[in-house]
Amino acid sequence: MKLLRKLRSSMSLNVLGGLVFLMLLFGLIVSIIGNSCFVNAFKDEYATVTYHMADSAASFINGNHINDYLAGREEEEYTQTKRRLDISTQKMNVSLLYVIAVDTSDYGSFVSVFNSVNNSVDDSEYTEWEIGYERKATNEEYSQKYRALYEHKSKYETVFRMQTNDGAHPHITTLVPIQNRDGDVTALMCVQRPMREMENAFRPYVLLILSVVLFMVILISALATLFLKNSIIHPVEKVSKEATRFAKESAKGEPLGKISRYEDIQNLADSIDRMETDMVSYIDNLTAVTAEKERMGVELSIAAQIQANSLPDVFPAFPDRKEFDIYASMDPAK
Repeated sequence: MKLLRKLRSSMSLNVLGGLVFLMLLFGLIVSIIGNSCFVNAFKDEYATVTYHMADSAASFINGNHINDYLAGREEEEYTQTKRRLDISTQKMNVSLLYVIAVDTSDYGSFVSVFNSVNNSVDDSEYTEWEIGYERKATNEEYSQKYRALYEHKSKYETVFRMQTNDGAHPHITTLVPIQNRDGDVTALMCVQRPMREMENAFRPYVLLILSVVLFMVILISALATLFLKNSIIHPVEKVSKEATRFAKESAKGEPLGKISRYEDIQNLADSIDRMETDMVSYIDNLTAVTAEKERMGVELSIAAQIQANSLPDVFPAFPDRKEFDIYASMDPAK
């Protein structure tokens, strides 16, 4: 307990400990900001690249024949387009390339037109949807994005899924509209691209940031500790020790002299030196005055005793004479 109280009351430990804490806090904030900037930059890059992939794949689709494909017409064209999408899925190194026709009554469901799967790129287990396969929208977010594309409110839409509950790996899905000759949106091209590259790049980036921050914290803390000790803490400790020593011994010690380049600390040291000189001089003067007063007191006491002894001290002075009596007393002036 005594050691703990001593550590808590130590100025150097508290100052340096606070400095290290602030540096660690600063490093944590820098790491968080750096990670956020890295993730956002990577997401922007992923979104841009994946959009170009989807836009290129959408050029293979004849937007005028979407209903024909679903009705079983234009089979040869459908087969050729499907083959192109399968090849593009492999060359683009994406997990899924699919085209859907959305129910525009509520944008809550869609029908599969084309579906190409590449499970090797992300060790996934997707199964190709047959043409005409109906499915509800994954969630409200997808429904809103379907509506925005069909109503020409956006050029493309992107969905990031960093955490999934269905066993799928983190991925990005970019959706672009497919239009007919009249400019109406008849289907959506969707590209799902795994974000394993981001994960692989993120880990070494985080380790690098943490390593640099930790190194800078240690370096700056060491330099600041050395600076504070030599410039502030040690001078203040010297002043404190000298003041404590003088309070116990009441004797002048070695002058502190020039102990700091900072005016406030140097003024404190000079004040301690002056205080010791003045206090010692005062004590010496007080001792001399007290001794003189004691000497004078003794002398006056002796004089008073001598004066008192000069008076008669036998009474009655004349025991045989009854007609008169005599007494004597004296009060010294001092």
